[in-house]
Amino acid sequence: MIKYDVYKTPSPREEEPDHFHARAVSKGVITYDQLKNDLEYASSATPGDVSLIMDGIVSQIKKLSRIFIESLLRLFLSEFIGFISKV
Repeated sequence: MIKYDVYKTPSPREEEPDHFHARAVSKGVITYDQLKNDLEYASSATPGDVSLIMDGIVSQIKKLSRIFIESLLRLFLSEFIGFISKV
């Protein structure tokens, strides 16, 4: 389940009413090792298999400026910022 906070989006014109938009609220941070352990526990893959796949994903993220994992996320990277959006 995704939780959201609602924020006011001010209108550029004073005569127009303000609008509101939702932003997903982070549930926290998971480390590489925690994610790796969770995947190992939840599957029949070996620790080596999981490490190989995760290292491959990290390698591709470092090389590319845009990554789309269907039904999971879109990741846009630039020299200064990273932006992740839920699909």
